[in-house]
Amino acid sequence: MKDLTGGSPIKLIIYFTLPIIAGNLLQLLYTLVDTYIVGQTLGVSALAAIGSGVTLFHLLFGLSNNIAIGFALVTSQAYGAKDMESVKKSFATGIVLVLLISLVLMAIFIPTAGLILKAMRTPQEILSQARDYLTILLYGIAAFMMFNLFAGVLRGVGDSKTPVYFLALTNLLNIILDYFFILVLKTDVSGVALATVISQVTSCICCIVYISKKYPDIMPTIQHLKAFRSQLKQHLKLGMPMGFQQSVIEIGNMIVQFMINGLGVTAIAAVVAAQRIRAVAMMPMFSLGNAMHFYTAQNFGAGLITRIKDGVKSSLTVITTFGLLVTVVLVIFSKNIVSIFVNDATVIAMATDYLTVQGSMIIMLGVLLVLRSTLQGMGIVSAPTYAGITEFITSATTAVVLVPVVGFWGITLTNPLAWILASVPLIITYVRTIKNNTDLPA
Repeated sequence: MKDLTGGSPIKLIIYFTLPIIAGNLLQLLYTLVDTYIVGQTLGVSALAAIGSGVTLFHLLFGLSNNIAIGFALVTSQAYGAKDMESVKKSFATGIVLVLLISLVLMAIFIPTAGLILKAMRTPQEILSQARDYLTILLYGIAAFMMFNLFAGVLRGVGDSKTPVYFLALTNLLNIILDYFFILVLKTDVSGVALATVISQVTSCICCIVYISKKYPDIMPTIQHLKAFRSQLKQHLKLGMPMGFQQSVIEIGNMIVQFMINGLGVTAIAAVVAAQRIRAVAMMPMFSLGNAMHFYTAQNFGAGLITRIKDGVKSSLTVITTFGLLVTVVLVIFSKNIVSIFVNDATVIAMATDYLTVQGSMIIMLGVLLVLRSTLQGMGIVSAPTYAGITEFITSATTAVVLVPVVGFWGITLTNPLAWILASVPLIITYVRTIKNNTDLPA
């Protein structure tokens, strides 16, 4: 466990972020390997099926993941306040809520997965594969959500390294299982989904065993479940708005996917390939945003507003520097990078356009992530919610209006415009919140 309420903010944030980057890099490298395996063995149609099926899952995963992170932030605030009994009560409450929410999501979306994919205009030739892929992932949503809670609690008490080890183990398992299901058992994309679920369950088991042995001081008991009712309001107040924020963003992405589907299998495959490459470029930004969640939560719990302000300044400096580097790489080398994973000339050309346009505006994404995470770590949910709604409206409107006019180019503009406009309420709220620059009583 590590206390983030003392010492140099920039050193702490970078130190805390590096393991998160390593973990996310492992996850994204697996995603790229997964893309390579599917693209080279099952073909463009299978890649498109995964792209169509995963869009709805991203909606539910974003919802559940951010809810779990919100619960973990309550735990982190208690740890910053040095209230270990509240840490255990918060952890216990988070576990119960995660199980309940995941069961509700499974009950609603597993029976309706095929209907939703049809409503999204998923091409008939890939509909069956997309439905199978999505359904298997939905059966594992409790494992995805629980792992994010465990990883969030570990990061909330200052341990950002351990989740990396679990991710390394499970991603290696995932790659092995991908090859086993596809090459040995001759499955289609359903084998890819099953490999992902098995690996995620493994992550959860590793976390439970590790926390109970390494950090018994934060591991809740049955006794702490009695505090569920008293803890419920505080957890839902932070967790549910965070889930809502991400879900409205993902609904916007589903509308964008609806427009992409109308452009055909080639466009779908191009976006899948481009987004997985783009995810690697974005990963350090998301990692820093994740670190700011817990850095802010601990310092807010300790009442140290000045340290939060210093941390934001340092993070924005890092984001700007890194963003400029990413812009140069994506603008110049997109075609070469895409060609590694896809051998279809049309797909390569479309994916290159996508990466070039979005890479040129990626700094705004970094600003959005840092400010949103900071406000959430302080328990402020209104501005991030407005930002999420703005991002949804902008991306959906851009796709619906521009795609019929300029075709695929309309898809490339959706995210950059959304990042710019969604940053506005975050900037305004952060400036107003920090204006006093006064530490709170711990």
